[in-house]
Amino acid sequence: MPKQSVLSAKAVKDFSQGKGSYKGNLLNVSKNLYIKRTTNQKSGGFNCFWVYRTQQPYYYYQFATYESMTLQQARLKAEEITQQRIQGRDPKAEKAALKDAQKWQKELLEEEQRTFSKVAALWLESERQGNKWRNDPTGEQHAETNLRLHILPVLGERLIKNISWRDVYEVHTYQDLYKLHKAVARKCRFIINAICTFANIAGWTDNAQPAVVKGALEYQLSRIEVTKESENHPALDFKRIPKFFAELKKVEGVAARALEFVILTASRQGQIIKSVRNGKICGASWDQFDLEEKVWRVPAEIVKQKTNFDCYLSTYAVDLLKKLPRFEGCPWVFTANGKEPISNGAIRKTIQTMNQIRLKKHLPLWVDENILDQYGNHRAITAHGTARSCFRTWATTDEHDNYKLFHPEAVEICITHCIKNDAYNGAYNRPKHEKTRKELMEAWARYCYTGKFPDEK
Repeated sequence: MPKQSVLSAKAVKDFSQGKGSYKGNLLNVSKNLYIKRTTNQKSGGFNCFWVYRTQQPYYYYQFATYESMTLQQARLKAEEITQQRIQGRDPKAEKAALKDAQKWQKELLEEEQRTFSKVAALWLESERQGNKWRNDPTGEQHAETNLRLHILPVLGERLIKNISWRDVYEVHTYQDLYKLHKAVARKCRFIINAICTFANIAGWTDNAQPAVVKGALEYQLSRIEVTKESENHPALDFKRIPKFFAELKKVEGVAARALEFVILTASRQGQIIKSVRNGKICGASWDQFDLEEKVWRVPAEIVKQKTNFDCYLSTYAVDLLKKLPRFEGCPWVFTANGKEPISNGAIRKTIQTMNQIRLKKHLPLWVDENILDQYGNHRAITAHGTARSCFRTWATTDEHDNYKLFHPEAVEICITHCIKNDAYNGAYNRPKHEKTRKELMEAWARYCYTGKFPDEK
């Protein structure tokens, strides 16, 4: 038997660097110990590994990188592997098994730490990156609010893999959510299903839709006596609008003017207040307005129907805009600081201030007589409900034959409602009713300030 060659550390190093006249990419260093080299495509150099190899029986085990062990350490490791082989062991298989065990242990640990709240945070971030709320800035806020107030207090620390209909039912009974706020409970179910579907796709749970109302969950919810609630935005009776405007004009501040403008244009306050879409601050800006033509060209990004919309302005609305203070370098129409648009809270506070004044004078509050809160009290009006509901009711009322004066489609277009009377109207019938809409907005604004119907001088 020929004598086993033993290479020096220098010879091994030269081979690892591509020096010398060595042939091939596998070099025998000592008994059963080899060094293997492969070309690194990026650097052009070599990646080298320590290899244990025998011919009879054939056994090949790449056990370490060249950089991780010295030559002496590699020889000792080769001797250790030889002894393990004599004992009938397979160190290569044992290492693979240990790696798998560590991987499963890590996954098990992560699984035991994968709570609903952690997955919910990942879901929110995923939805933001996917621009889910690019045209609905309040959607993200509502999702976070429902999670914080109704869902996480119940499900937060529970493992996502264990969420079932029973957990969803607990959310419904927490603080009598389903009994008092059925509409909010429905939104919570949607969020829970969305998060569990996200987790199911990631392989973290088998139950992608635990909040679907069927079977046991449907039966349990049917046993809860639900308090009737309205999903409409609280609004003022249109007959009280002139009196409301008379008091609103006395309230100082840009928020009061914003509320006035929202009602005059029957628009959504979301079109003029501060909102963030795709990381960009949005709101009503001066470049959207043509005061000479008396039109507000509302961009699609702040229109619910996601299409550009021309809102015709009355002379009253134009006068209001012309009297607003302007800040140099500020594009926003309704701004208190010259830096960004006002918030929805500012408009809500205006209504609260008006009610506080009335309360001190022992006058009836500005409330919706048809909508009660959970305590049986009439709910305070909102800008959204008042601006849109009042306009539509006034335009279609039979008082003074108003309903005969304005085409119903023109009324719907003014409040940016889609026209879908049948399967074909949405595709082929696209009237603009520009003349009627201009007359409508002028007549509505006149009524707001004077209380006079179109047929009254």
